[in-house]
Amino acid sequence: MGHASYVSMAKDYERHNEATQLGWSIYYFMGIHIKEEAVHNTITYMIKVLNRQPINQPPQSVSDVSKKQKTRETGAELLRRLRDGKKG
Repeated sequence: MGHASYVSMAKDYERHNEATQLGWSIYYFMGIHIKEEAVHNTITYMIKVLNRQPINQPPQSVSDVSKKQKTRETGAELLRRLRDGKKG
């Protein structure tokens, strides 16, 4: 059975609830959020979450990505830049 079945979803929810009771945070993203066009915004969003900074909006939606087909650094380039402490 896949994750869309009632039984699988119930097991997932149970595990997620147990994880949150233990202090874990769970964030859900769709494939579009980790594609090259949007990964920059998704990573920036999670950095703000982890640093408890104000968040004005969630990561890009599918329609936002299709509107903005600008050239951006890849996710690997962004992570490398952040690791090296360089500003955007």
